[in-house]
Amino acid sequence: LQPGVRFHPPFKIFANIIPRRIFVALVSAKGFNGSYDANPFLFKNFDVQNVRLQAGGEVFPFSEYQCDFDNDLYARAYMGLQQTLGISNTGVSNGISPADFKSQCCIYGFDTSGYDPEFHGLQRIGDCSISFSFSDNVPAPGLYAIIMAESVSNLVIGADRVAHVY
Repeated sequence: LQPGVRFHPPFKIFANIIPRRIFVALVSAKGFNGSYDANPFLFKNFDVQNVRLQAGGEVFPFSEYQCDFDNDLYARAYMGLQQTLGISNTGVSNGISPADFKSQCCIYGFDTSGYDPEFHGLQRIGDCSISFSFSDNVPAPGLYAIIMAESVSNLVIGADRVAHVY
């Protein structure tokens, strides 16, 4: 993401296959590029105001994450991470407190699998794109989006000893 912008239009992150879960974090360009005075594992919120994922013509979450970190209004994004990880309402913790989420571990989670995350359905075909808007300008020298995804596929080896991925 370029410095000085407040809105980044949707950009494609996956083509052809829609991952089951997608995690997105932002890191400073200095940290990403290996500067000694910047931490590459510091996923700050960078004044993100709205985050939205489009996958196969659907929007995730249905109503985009709207955050106001200055006024501590980011609970939906925090709970979205917990739900995507499958640990909400389980009594299990991933060790990320709401304060940590706000200051150093702001990771957005998107579950595209449907109502039952434990159901391993067939792979979905389509494109994924994500868009951001910020309440303040993106700081120089810019930001990188770190994206991790989980896909479900089946490896089938046929009688002819040819492997197929479905």
